[in-house]
Amino acid sequence: MFISDIKMSIIIKTKRKTAEFLLKRETIKRKRVVRSVNFNKASSIGILFDATDKNEFEIVKAYIKKLKEDGKKIQALGFYNYKETPIMMNSKLEYDFFTLKEINWHYKPTSKFVNKYMEHSFDILINLCTKSVLPIMYVLALSKAKFKVGVYKEKYISYYDLLVHHQHDKDLKYFINNVEKYLTNIH
Repeated sequence: MFISDIKMSIIIKTKRKTAEFLLKRETIKRKRVVRSVNFNKASSIGILFDATDKNEFEIVKAYIKKLKEDGKKIQALGFYNYKETPIMMNSKLEYDFFTLKEINWHYKPTSKFVNKYMEHSFDILINLCTKSVLPIMYVLALSKAKFKVGVYKEKYISYYDLLVHHQHDKDLKYFINNVEKYLTNIH
């Protein structure tokens, strides 16, 4: 069993490396207009998040509710790292979700609604994933959003317009507060 675990680990690492290579190659072909937008002046905001962790999902829901109360037009897209979404996520009114069923072998989303999301030119697109989630990285990297924000990761620098450091001992709320602070200071 130990040898099969090692083989599986090698396969997964190879698959990830291949996916990251293909994503980088595909982003080189994409053109978009980059324009920094002050958070207070942004009218449309896209939110990307990992819906697999229930606690983080609750934080994201509360944040989206706050943004809507502030008059922001929000479109949220979450990735759920299983084949089926739980019943609690079946509401398509405020959030859309995609699952393992809706990605190909190199983690690229294949559903039409995710492709439509990537074509939308949000004023700001915020990736709330503090860990590397390749299906979300595909959406972010291929998005036509005017300004892309997320957690600092050396290998993904070219996909963002603003990177915010995240201390791993802090929770998602702390990261969200930092993102808002930086976006509010843009002139």
